[in-house]
Amino acid sequence: MDVTDLATGIDPETIEKTTGTAATPPTPPTSRPEPPGGRGGGSQLTRTTVNLTPQAVAALERMVADGQGPNKSELINRGVQVLEIIQQVLGPNKNRLTVKHDDGTEERIWIIGG
Repeated sequence: MDVTDLATGIDPETIEKTTGTAATPPTPPTSRPEPPGGRGGGSQLTRTTVNLTPQAVAALERMVADGQGPNKSELINRGVQVLEIIQQVLGPNKNRLTVKHDDGTEERIWIIGG
């Protein structure tokens, strides 16, 4: 079987005869390089995969449709943060959230599931 150095086009035996050293393949890296930091206030971003329901996909598409607001990643980040706040508020309130509007009326929102 003929083996040729793809970088130089020279077979290993010729390299050994002319240089006096055996040609060895390069050593592959043992670790992954750190991903570059991006926008995000100096903090490291983490890539992840999520499975969205058709309803969630439709809502996400509607929210980015005009192109003027946040992008999909920003919306998902905000959604996770808002859900964390809602869960903290709902804990002692038995899954009930009461919203008081500017006109003084109150609206009770029940969060089911989770």
